[in-house]
Amino acid sequence: MSYQIAIVAYGKFAQSGNYWPDDNWLRLELARRGHNVSIVDWEIPFDPIIFDAIFISTTWNFHYDPNRFLNWLDSCEIDGKSRLINDKRLLKHAVRKYDIMLPLLERFGEKPSVTGSIVPTRFFIPAHISNELYNSRFANAFNLNQLEHEYLTNQIEKIERQNSEDESLWLEADLVLKPACSADGRMTYLYSRIDAEYLVASQHENILLTKASIANGTFLEILSDTDNQGGIIQIYQRAVQSGEYSLTFFNDELSHAVKKPGGFRQDVSLDRIFVGERDLPDGMLDFANRILLFVCEKYGLQAIPRVRVDMFTDENGPILSEIEFLEPNTNLRNVPEKLRNELIQRYADAILKQIILLKG
Repeated sequence: MSYQIAIVAYGKFAQSGNYWPDDNWLRLELARRGHNVSIVDWEIPFDPIIFDAIFISTTWNFHYDPNRFLNWLDSCEIDGKSRLINDKRLLKHAVRKYDIMLPLLERFGEKPSVTGSIVPTRFFIPAHISNELYNSRFANAFNLNQLEHEYLTNQIEKIERQNSEDESLWLEADLVLKPACSADGRMTYLYSRIDAEYLVASQHENILLTKASIANGTFLEILSDTDNQGGIIQIYQRAVQSGEYSLTFFNDELSHAVKKPGGFRQDVSLDRIFVGERDLPDGMLDFANRILLFVCEKYGLQAIPRVRVDMFTDENGPILSEIEFLEPNTNLRNVPEKLRNELIQRYADAILKQIILLKG
């Protein structure tokens, strides 16, 4: 059976001749199998009813107008039936990082562990989004309306006091400040409270903050931008200096992994190095699999067609830094060509399997 399939990108990568390589390889493989595939711009209106399935792929500008993007996701549902390949609820929760990460923090914790942990994180959520679920159930979430825009340093002191009985990881820790809705490091800063001896690329020197007054003003700026949907502070992980691992899964099975160059905000996508499964640090793949199993159970899913799990590792074990369900860069450009062709076929298999489930 032949399907009409939309691969959704943003303007720059929705133009013929300038498709993102991963999208184009997928398009060509699906077309080779007899399907009609179009790469479309989510910001240019189109009628979803003409497609059997809509695959969110490289909508890398959604964070500039997240509410519009959320409404657009709803528009892909016609007569109560979604045409989105991934689960719509999961996609919408992936727009704001706390919707995904708060349950993961509750389940796996932030204390270093040989079996895996989550980067210690606190979320500051706007009052119109925050509700009883966030305020009462999750200790890592704060209602911005109740904070009355207190300085960042005041909040850090409160967090340190709350965790003082447990040899707090937060005591004098260096911090990462960023929006709750962002991409590609937009408005992401390193607040160094002890020293500034970090490998920060010269073109990003302005993101290194060493004075409390500047850090306070920067965080208030993040919180005041409504498109950011709130703010995040995290403990800076020294493991960043060794490089972050990105694991891509199709239908919950590891497809491939790459390792990013070490250093804060020094990543250039073409510099990422392909890593074989056997070369992944001990416990990393097992932890990633447990995370995906938890998410599938939470959302009632058989499998997730495509997801990228980003992790660090240190002497204590694997550490989850981020999980990307919405529009992950799958890093296929960094895979050796001979293996890449096989992975593209698996990628297409995952998409077609989900279309069959979608069509019932």
